[in-house]
Amino acid sequence: MVRVLILGAGGHAQVVADILLRAHQAGASAYPIGFLDDNSTLIGTTIMGRPVLGTTVQLDKAPGVTRCGR
Repeated sequence: MVRVLILGAGGHAQVVADILLRAHQAGASAYPIGFLDDNSTLIGTTIMGRPVLGTTVQLDKAPGVTRCGR
């Protein structure tokens, strides 16, 4: 399984999460594990059943992160 962190937690990010969840249900290996958003008041909340884990600055500190689309 490919665990995906979505950068941002707004409307477009939620569309991405929905696409990934539906694709995973259909057999794709990618699975959204949560969001990173620069709005620190969102940390600890859940969106679409996925947690907002921190800010985008923390992405550089996350172990085992492979970036795509950047």
